[in-house]
Amino acid sequence: MLTILVADIFGHSPALKQLAEQVAGQNALIIDAYAGQCFDFNNEQQAYDYFTEQVGVNRYALQLQEKLSIIKEPFNIIAFSVGGAATWLSSEWLNTTKVNRVVCFYASQIRHHPDLQPTKPVELVLPKHEQHFDINEFKKGLITKENVTITHSEYLHGFMNKLSTNFSPVAYQSYIQWLKEI
Repeated sequence: MLTILVADIFGHSPALKQLAEQVAGQNALIIDAYAGQCFDFNNEQQAYDYFTEQVGVNRYALQLQEKLSIIKEPFNIIAFSVGGAATWLSSEWLNTTKVNRVVCFYASQIRHHPDLQPTKPVELVLPKHEQHFDINEFKKGLITKENVTITHSEYLHGFMNKLSTNFSPVAYQSYIQWLKEI
């Protein structure tokens, strides 16, 4: 089955390509906010600033919907950070696609859209904590939603991205195995 990875602020990076290959081999497709253009950001702040100024979450969600609407075979989505937020913004629309399941890692921006109701199963993998809001209060607001399950990890935002200062090799290996199993 096709696995679609929805990129974070770093976009289509060698690190994400490696993750895609580890999880889905040749049956992976990466969707990013920069139309496949690779950037060599110096740090997360530079990547964040570029994403915010050039794209933004709402526009990214529209780009994602456009790309998902033309896929005619069943697929799963694995999304990271702003990619998870763009996926969440699309979650009520996903029933028009052939998506089976969605996993969003540390998609903290969804806190701005708590009223959305996913039409397909969405698993949120939350970080241990977030700097700008109370992760436990955030979790309480989502835990009773239909089609939403939550895993509260012990790792920090960015733990799956080798380009992030919060990258965790232990978490990466553990969650790669978990993603292969699901």
